[in-house]
Amino acid sequence: MLERIAEQAALNGFRNVILMGDHGGGQPQVYEKVAKKLDGNLSGGARVFYCDQVYRPANDAFDLYLTQHGYPLGLHAYLFDTSVMMYLDKDNTWVRRDLVSSAVGDPVVGHTAGDGKARFGPHSPQNGILGDARRSTAELGKRAFDMKVDYAVRQIRILLPDLSGGGASSSPASSR
Repeated sequence: MLERIAEQAALNGFRNVILMGDHGGGQPQVYEKVAKKLDGNLSGGARVFYCDQVYRPANDAFDLYLTQHGYPLGLHAYLFDTSVMMYLDKDNTWVRRDLVSSAVGDPVVGHTAGDGKARFGPHSPQNGILGDARRSTAELGKRAFDMKVDYAVRQIRILLPDLSGGGASSSPASSR
């Protein structure tokens, strides 16, 4: 699927394609492999890059923010995920806000970002939550979302220095 998306972007005139994802499970290896395979080999010689800062590094930075401000950490559907969904859910259709006050799952004790070792206890609610989402807010979600965007933009400016305002000689439309 990643290859088709990149191919279609190149066929439609994009000279630079940035692959990025926001869900784990082997993402870095797959996205990076596809970017390397396709870079320079698409229609018009389009460049393909993998932006790896939007997922793990940005998530780790937000987890650090949570820790510094006394919020509990988690691994899945916890305060981070629920808050981002609340921020993005402008029509109140994705998040069951009436259940947020009870959105607690298996505790994540001694969690180290990226360890991926969630353990279920004998009294697990088995509700898909690894952590505690009860203090989720749209404001925290905006902070997390903005951090992801900032991390991605910084990396893209490094990957594509001509687009960072220093030396681009072509019009913005021609550097899609």
